[in-house]
Amino acid sequence: LNEDHWKHQYQLSIDLHDAAADAACALSDTTGVQSYSQAVLSHATSLEDKLNAMFTMVKSLRMTLSLAEAEIYAVRFLMELGEEEPRMSGNPQLDSDISSMIVTVSSMTDDSILNLKQSQDKKLLMLMNLYHEFFYIF
Repeated sequence: LNEDHWKHQYQLSIDLHDAAADAACALSDTTGVQSYSQAVLSHATSLEDKLNAMFTMVKSLRMTLSLAEAEIYAVRFLMELGEEEPRMSGNPQLDSDISSMIVTVSSMTDDSILNLKQSQDKKLLMLMNLYHEFFYIF
């Protein structure tokens, strides 16, 4: 990449930095993950372009057992995405929402469950990945 790559090769810069952060995460190289992800976060022009960097940072911290820091980043990213802070087990409203979902899913046929369309919304998919990381953090 040239010196002005964020200006003249924006999408390639996002893609390469995301790929490098993913590779660093797989190698448990938290310094590399932080460096590549921070570059994306500071240069990205849209929230969608930041999603992978956000997720990779949280995943990397979780994988290296930096759970308190992973939680801080995950909550910060959820807030940036317009989400509420996750509710903890034992929260009466959470328990009620889970019970309601159980009733809804229990009333569905196997075919209707299998025929549910997968979301293509990148933000929604990343939110589900972040919430999945919360499962490991807490």
